[in-house]
Amino acid sequence: MKEASNLVLIGRFMRKNTRASWGTGVSRLGAREPSLCSKQINRGLEYVERGFSTLTRNLGLFIVPVVMDLISFLMGLATVGFVGEAAFTFKFSVNVGLLSIADILEHYVMMNGLVFNLDEGLGIMGPALLLFAVFMIFSAFVEAGFVGLLYDVVRRQSVSSGQFFAYAGRYWPRFLGLRLLILAFIFIGGLVSALVLSILGVLLFLVVFVILRIRYIYWEFTIVSEDMGVIDAFTRSREHFANRSHHLAGVIITILVSNFIFGLIFNGIWHPVVVFVGIFIYGYVASGLQLALMFTKPDLDIEAE
Repeated sequence: MKEASNLVLIGRFMRKNTRASWGTGVSRLGAREPSLCSKQINRGLEYVERGFSTLTRNLGLFIVPVVMDLISFLMGLATVGFVGEAAFTFKFSVNVGLLSIADILEHYVMMNGLVFNLDEGLGIMGPALLLFAVFMIFSAFVEAGFVGLLYDVVRRQSVSSGQFFAYAGRYWPRFLGLRLLILAFIFIGGLVSALVLSILGVLLFLVVFVILRIRYIYWEFTIVSEDMGVIDAFTRSREHFANRSHHLAGVIITILVSNFIFGLIFNGIWHPVVVFVGIFIYGYVASGLQLALMFTKPDLDIEAE
């Protein structure tokens, strides 16, 4: 009987402590602090909100990519026409610098598409290549001016058309060199990957390209904000990424998610009117995200007012 009594007491003690332990665990679970990842994302969303609030005070800024895309779209319609069919597809694109809706479209109906179909519409390869080259130079000119305006807005300086042309005139050769380097890397890297590993090689190359694009995400900004050449800015941007703040992850995730959503919508409802309207919507959203991204650049991470 004594042994039985002891067993009963032990059983009651274990049940009591088990309930207490379980209650403490639930209490701790409910009071658990947000993880580092969620903190980074939330902090990044604060920068996204900051970017859009800044854009609302400088609405003229997003007109630059919108006008550029309208010109590109009209030139595309005049040459290759509106081709392709609707498909719910998307692209993992991380836009930096001058934004374009072409980055998330499945079909190349705009003049600034990297795979612009040069043998359709114009019929003669020579004039098509010349037109493409002229547009690339013009794009570099506009991108230099646009990044310059982003830089001024982040530093809380007023912007004007005079400043746009000043930045564009000074930096367009560097942005043209940067575009040619990226184009050559995509062409050579994609071709070699496809020849060696076929489809798998292309997929692996796309993954590598996205990773490198993120690693050197401050490349374009550094050319203007620190007045550097293309190669020096390339090295310097890597240093900035190494010293990046934690909230950069949240901004990049927001860019990827927005491009994913817009890509599904615009490619799924494939129509000239949808692309035309989408140019304005995407131009506004992407410009706000560019401001958020530039705010995260370590030497430009100025506290909000």
